[in-house]
Amino acid sequence: MEKNYSFTVPEVRTKQRIDKYISNFIENASRTKVKKAIDLGFVTVNGEPVKSNYIVKPEDEIDIELDYPEKQDILPEDIPLNIVFEDEYLMIINKPPGMVVHPAYKNYSGTMVNAILHYAEKTKGSLSNLNGFERAGIVHRLDKDTSGLIVIAKDEVTHRKLSGTVLSSYDRKRIQCDNLGKAEKEKRRDLKQARQG
Repeated sequence: MEKNYSFTVPEVRTKQRIDKYISNFIENASRTKVKKAIDLGFVTVNGEPVKSNYIVKPEDEIDIELDYPEKQDILPEDIPLNIVFEDEYLMIINKPPGMVVHPAYKNYSGTMVNAILHYAEKTKGSLSNLNGFERAGIVHRLDKDTSGLIVIAKDEVTHRKLSGTVLSSYDRKRIQCDNLGKAEKEKRRDLKQARQG
């Protein structure tokens, strides 16, 4: 699926390459994708193809054709899950390293979401729909190569409460780090004053 964009550059304050400018202007357009479109001649400025190092100027007329993959259906798949806890409100799964959590471009199958959807279908269980069907009740995520526990909410109320808990835990860690940093600064300041005094 192709998406076409046309726009006029407004007043610019700093020099900016066209690949960076476009990737900031178009949502979900990575700089790599934009550079590829430029290299293939799918980006023109004032009707002329340009190179990715072109510096945009006010009143430049930019036309872009970007290729976006079609969104695919997310289907349940019989993939074994290591469920370490489950009750009527939530499920905790031990995610192995190498498993993608959410389906995305080039990863629409073999993900944890595919496995969770199959498990819920097989057990006639429910999943939170708070962040959409394609999130399958997952409260937080882990990177593909990270192993660890992932919490899945079975209803929206539980999902909201768990999301708040995860956020609070993050905030506590951040506050602890901030306090450690302040304590370290104070310690250095006191040591400096002691040396000078």
